[in-house]
Amino acid sequence: MVITSIIAIRKMKQIILYLFLLLGISGSAQQFSIGVRGGYGNGSMDLLKDFQRLRTNQLEFPLKITENYPATPFYRAEAALNNIKYIGKIALFYGYYSTGARSTVSDYSGRIDLDAVINGHQIGLTIQKDFYHKGNWSFGTYGDASWLFSNLKTTDNLQITFPAEISEKQDYKLISNGFALEPGAFAAYQFKPILFQFNLGFMFDHGGKLHVEGNKDMMIGVNNEPVTSQWQGFRLGLQVSYLFNSVKMVEL
Repeated sequence: MVITSIIAIRKMKQIILYLFLLLGISGSAQQFSIGVRGGYGNGSMDLLKDFQRLRTNQLEFPLKITENYPATPFYRAEAALNNIKYIGKIALFYGYYSTGARSTVSDYSGRIDLDAVINGHQIGLTIQKDFYHKGNWSFGTYGDASWLFSNLKTTDNLQITFPAEISEKQDYKLISNGFALEPGAFAAYQFKPILFQFNLGFMFDHGGKLHVEGNKDMMIGVNNEPVTSQWQGFRLGLQVSYLFNSVKMVEL
């Protein structure tokens, strides 16, 4: 997993370097920027929700599902080159997502919890184009393309205190690899050297099958269908970027 992540990061760095070199031939004054984004997003997670219901129903106890992969905050950081001819902005970004599920039951004799947490890590490129300007405001569209790595951890926790003390805990870890595309629109306000930007997009996720780390043949399934990560859904975010001084690119 670590080796795969390192290779993917290196390839992404090479791609964006080549793009910067190609797009930097316009001779225009370009700006480098760094930015962070926070927001709220939902993922369908239909198969994982079904898997949580299956885990719950397999036990002969009246467990109740209290959470089942709800919409949650997400976080993102980027390094970008702005004022590119014909495009506007191109950026390399990293994104982080997390959500989960819980089924539980408790009384005087003890407690049972069935937990699941899935984390998503994105590394990708975004291209952004302004279409309308008015004063310090600008409006346009963007598109993301990214590699998406997901890791799922499930925990079965049994704590019995009566009539005898029993404690059992079992963890399972699964991973998947895939890719995602996110088109969207934005509205930005520039207060030099700070840029505030509101984004609204929809992520299309092609997630791989969740399998045990180190063994792709050991997968989880519901009704004979392999379970995949399903991050697709709406993304609403606020980004704050710092724009550095313009740099005149050499025209080739």
